[in-house]
Amino acid sequence: MPQMNPMNWTSLYLMFSLLMIMLMSNMFFNHLNHNNQKTLMNTNKLMQKKLTWK
Repeated sequence: MPQMNPMNWTSLYLMFSLLMIMLMSNMFFNHLNHNNQKTLMNTNKLMQKKLTWK
């Protein structure tokens, strides 16, 4: 089995960590967007209620 030089390992590790960070941030932003959509929906509902109260 050929021995890998340290440079390969570091690059692999860097790539992997970058990928993970990207995934995490993507999930985080999706979560934020989802919450924003929920609040938007709630405000719309409130607005509709206010309109119907008139």
